[in-house]
Amino acid sequence: MLITMLIEEHPTMPFPADALFRITLGTVQFGMPYGKARRTQPPGDHGLVDILDAAMRAGITCLDTARNYGDAETRIGGWLAASEPKPLIVSKLPPIDIGDNDIPDHIEKCLTTSLTALGLERLDGYLIHRAPDLHRPGVVASLQHAVEAGRIGAFGVSVYEPQQLADALAVPGMGLVQLPASLLDQRFADSGLIERCAEQGVVVFARSLFLQGALLLPDDELPEHLLPIKPTLSRLRGLASESGCGLQSLALAGVLLTPGVESGVIGIANCDELEENLAALQSMPGNAVVEQARRIASGIPPHLLDPRRWPAFG
Repeated sequence: MLITMLIEEHPTMPFPADALFRITLGTVQFGMPYGKARRTQPPGDHGLVDILDAAMRAGITCLDTARNYGDAETRIGGWLAASEPKPLIVSKLPPIDIGDNDIPDHIEKCLTTSLTALGLERLDGYLIHRAPDLHRPGVVASLQHAVEAGRIGAFGVSVYEPQQLADALAVPGMGLVQLPASLLDQRFADSGLIERCAEQGVVVFARSLFLQGALLLPDDELPEHLLPIKPTLSRLRGLASESGCGLQSLALAGVLLTPGVESGVIGIANCDELEENLAALQSMPGNAVVEQARRIASGIPPHLLDPRRWPAFG
């Protein structure tokens, strides 16, 4: 309730990072089949409500969604209508595939569509879904106007590559970033960019903590294109066992203990997965074990870390 009161009193306040739980609930699975290493199907209506209710009871305070996530926004909106207090909501602007002159109207239309679907008057965060779009004419001005009008609390960008984040950090007023990070993918931390985000007051959400589920797959279920990471996963499982935790806990610690990462976005397809992640969160090892894990996991070729470059399903 405190979050809601603060937002009502200060509609253009910075994103309340202090209110974040270590896990942010990713919702792409709510609106469409998802996953390149392990594909999931959207839960039914009752299953969706069960997941969201359980997440709130567990202390999760933020949902990450997007206009491009099928009907996820609409389904979340149905739940929000009967939910109080409401969690923080971050959504994303679809890729901009129109001429420069039409960009302000396009952003206004997309934002209005998301707000209507969610049943909200204001988003806590709004991200550019395709990083290069942040630098198109009129985009930043439109987002700043939306902040000033109280329609969004803060704007930012979802990135795939360190250079995209470096470019975004030069944009005035940017307050949020979502980036990929896992035990196998430490590019952003190694580059010093996450530290720069902290210095500039930019809130960092990490996604793909399990590399779209690949880190948690048994060896015999790894897709052929990911077989090169099999020896590394075996060594990481051994380290986790020696340390008295599971690989899932070690994978969470490998990202969530990174200085500057505020919360990890984790997609949940059912309540069992939610409980598994919450239990793994409670069993995370400390920094000494994480440093060993990072040394084991270093040197993975970049094409194995970017799901955009993986073969398509089917």
